[in-house]
Amino acid sequence: MASHFSLIEGKGPGNSSWKDVTVKLNQVVSQEAMQQLLSQQSALVFVLNYSTRKIEFVNQEKFLGHRLEYWGKSENFRKKLHPSCQGPFKNFWKQLLTNGESKHSFKVKNRKMRWKWISVRAKTLRWNVNNFPEAFLFTVIKNEDLHVFEDKLSERIAYYNAVLNAGETGIFAIDNQYRILLVNDCHQKYSQRIFGQQYRIGTSAFRYIPTGLRLAEYKKLLDAALKGDEIQSVFKLKKQDGHHYWAEFDVSPIYQQKIIIGALVHAQDVTGKIENEQKIKAAHTNLKTIINNTEDAIWSIDRQFRVIIANETFSKLFEKYFQRPVHPGDRIIDIISDSIKDLWLDRYAMALDGKKFEVKENYTLQGRVYYFLTNFNPIIDEKGNVLGCCMYSKDITEIHTAQEALKEHNQQLLQANEQLDRFVYSVSHDLRAPIASSLGLIELANLSTEMDELRELLELQKKNLQKMDNFISDIVEYARNARQELKIQEISFEQTIQQLLEQLSHMQGVKQIDKKIEIHQHGPFFSDQNRLNIIISNLLSNAFKYFNPYEEAPFVKVKVFTSPQHAKLEISDNGIGISEKHLNKIFDMFYRASNACSGTGIGLYILKEALQKLNGTIQVESEVGFGTTFEVQIPNHHHRLHTEHDSLIRGR
Repeated sequence: MASHFSLIEGKGPGNSSWKDVTVKLNQVVSQEAMQQLLSQQSALVFVLNYSTRKIEFVNQEKFLGHRLEYWGKSENFRKKLHPSCQGPFKNFWKQLLTNGESKHSFKVKNRKMRWKWISVRAKTLRWNVNNFPEAFLFTVIKNEDLHVFEDKLSERIAYYNAVLNAGETGIFAIDNQYRILLVNDCHQKYSQRIFGQQYRIGTSAFRYIPTGLRLAEYKKLLDAALKGDEIQSVFKLKKQDGHHYWAEFDVSPIYQQKIIIGALVHAQDVTGKIENEQKIKAAHTNLKTIINNTEDAIWSIDRQFRVIIANETFSKLFEKYFQRPVHPGDRIIDIISDSIKDLWLDRYAMALDGKKFEVKENYTLQGRVYYFLTNFNPIIDEKGNVLGCCMYSKDITEIHTAQEALKEHNQQLLQANEQLDRFVYSVSHDLRAPIASSLGLIELANLSTEMDELRELLELQKKNLQKMDNFISDIVEYARNARQELKIQEISFEQTIQQLLEQLSHMQGVKQIDKKIEIHQHGPFFSDQNRLNIIISNLLSNAFKYFNPYEEAPFVKVKVFTSPQHAKLEISDNGIGISEKHLNKIFDMFYRASNACSGTGIGLYILKEALQKLNGTIQVESEVGFGTTFEVQIPNHHHRLHTEHDSLIRGR
């Protein structure tokens, strides 16, 4: 309101005082200077010659839609005046002529015939030789907003009172002496119900301290607001009937021209709110206890990818994998590795679109591979809006391992069944063939009377029986290799090879084959002697069996190189060789790559099984007509021997 009356109260346009304007105008010596000064004013300023009734100077061409010459005539101004302002207008001029200055507010019509309020201030500018006023300086300000405000003031006061009393919150105000300034109806009813009394304007606020609230606490609350702080506090109080309730006080300062003159207090019963919060807190605690005591990783995010919940299992896994902790409020998509960020962003986006799904994947943590099954579930409110998503991730490493082991076991069973089928067929065929042949030879012998023919038939029968014996020996070796555990002992390759050569010396053609042995054994070597015999014996017997009888200098070379880690055996010959199309099948059960000699077809299969037991490997190179080379590598099992020895000592 003061701004509207600034000129009337002594302040001129442009923040100049009325006295300053008068002094400056009296100092003006030229019409040009006068015009320049007046043009700088924001209000309407003009000089009226009282004698001629003409305007000498003016800073605006029009005012309220009329040119200034129109307003210079007193009768024109009277025509535009509101009837209620006719009397005050006469008094305005009377006071101006008598006292030399006058001020008043008038209601006038503009060119559009609408009523507008203006404030007029006039002061004598010059006197004539008879000391009678000759010219007046007028300052006119449009202040219709002021009067509109004044007209609506009572309406607004009524409105504010209605607002003050409309809510369910008790409101009262105090001055800086703690005296009650106002109290709304809600608080009066509340006070009557709780304390059995109502507030009285002008009395001390300390007369109405709720039961259960100490004077020092109440005063501290009010003093904080009187010092400029806004305070919110909740207290557990007691009613007249002895029942407890919770009350919330919001206290804030009241300012007048930047000076604190009191405090405004909002008070409301929040018992229901507090009890609900306590129930929610208890439920949250129970839920938190449940999710933190599960072995599954549980976490949830909102639509901005901010973490809402992260249980202890998830937090530990997250920190272990990403080398940083995760907390509620963290934007999870910003703190995971760039290598998987896009992948997880797509998954979260699917869940936030309302889709439920699960993902099985593995992660390597501290050198170990873990498998997880993660379920993605959208969080949907009653209206069907997706608020976020919740994830449950279960460590299925043991289940996965068991499933893989089961798959492998089933595969082994299938393979064993196939091998058993072939085994039964081959055994029945390879055993029945020499038996049937022997029976035929016996029938021929019964019909023959010649001794030479009988000797020949007996020799053939002997070969059939030897073939059957060799086959049975191979079967026994196969069964022993499949059933027996490893028996580790120190190995002498020189002694082993010499013994095997002696055992195979009866084979046909062995004596005409040049045997070249080269052994480089450095340090002790440990392995299973029986399985090593199977491996070397089969390779040597094949080299002897399939030698090339047309080769002028047939040979078999054996080279052995050992180290602390492994042994490398190389057995080569210049025999008949193996066709390339057979090389990838020679280790299959009962497979024969050549018809040159009648073998059982199980030797190399047993060799491969024995190598697998020893964690060894074998490679073969061969060319028909030039010979074959087998290269075997077997690990040194010295560490296993020491482990078994230590276990035996601890067992004692």
